[in-house]
Amino acid sequence: MNEKKYHNYTVEEFLNDQDFIRFVKYNLQDDVAFWKGWVEANAGHLENYNLAFKELKYILSAEHIQIPPFFIEELWVDIKASITEREVKKMKIRRTAIWISSIAASLVFAVFSAWYFNSDVVVKTAFGETKIVTLDDSTKIHLNSNSVLTMPRAYLWKKVRSVSLDGEAYFRVRHLNVDPATIQRGDLFVVHTPTVQIQVLGTEFNVRDRRHEAQVALISGRVLVRSMKTGKEFSMIPGNVFKNNMLNEGITSSAAQSISPSSWIEGKLILKQAKVSEIIAAFQDRYGYKVVIEDQNLLNEVIDGTISLKDENGVLFTLSNILNVNIKKEGSVITLTSRR
Repeated sequence: MNEKKYHNYTVEEFLNDQDFIRFVKYNLQDDVAFWKGWVEANAGHLENYNLAFKELKYILSAEHIQIPPFFIEELWVDIKASITEREVKKMKIRRTAIWISSIAASLVFAVFSAWYFNSDVVVKTAFGETKIVTLDDSTKIHLNSNSVLTMPRAYLWKKVRSVSLDGEAYFRVRHLNVDPATIQRGDLFVVHTPTVQIQVLGTEFNVRDRRHEAQVALISGRVLVRSMKTGKEFSMIPGNVFKNNMLNEGITSSAAQSISPSSWIEGKLILKQAKVSEIIAAFQDRYGYKVVIEDQNLLNEVIDGTISLKDENGVLFTLSNILNVNIKKEGSVITLTSRR
């Protein structure tokens, strides 16, 4: 956060600042430290800060109060009894105008609120493209190629932090839970995919959901994975890889990682006894080609080492030399033919 930008902030600017909202709402340790230091260093710039802080606290704690109809009616009777008939007429005109204006303003506010709290922000990546998305709570998401990430526009205001993923992404979730023994509903972070639901606290993990199969690889922290089809839940520990296939309901959990789950972030595949079929699947997901291998036995060949993903021709050149095959590219179809 940039300290200087807050010196001349108006109350409205404070109320629209996502970092300030997060500080007031969640009271995170890093945010508290930042704002405490800023307050101490800016004693002459606190008027708008204090007003915004109080107003936001009030908004977050306020509850809607229903005014009984009889109260309004009795109040109006008292008002009419204390003013002249002419003033009553003027009052009626003013009251009607105010009522119409209020209704119009309320409708606009209601429509905007409904849109804001019920709409989503969608981030997409094309083939060969990756993106880094930073959420308002400082959670970072690395989105792989040909993937879609969907999150609520009012993310900070939701009781549960949640996003939806179709494709692959690597998550570094911001830990909000201060007391390990007490987990509040708002401390959780939930990822929804077509195949599984992943419930976490602060942690790092990779999720891939393609072709009706989800794979979750936990790097650190804690993760609870639930199959959307069977409802079964699995608690994962760091190093575990969880797979769930929606078509055959197959569920497996192991520590074997033939392809490093986070290596794609650096634009490469780190392989440990990885099958050629897995490498080709990763290549197809990255660049959108359909790869055909004439000799199906090659799909079960295993490879150790590192293959760069930064250039599609580099991947094909590496495979052609390792597998001793010729490469023929026709539009979006690539055919590998054995040289033997």
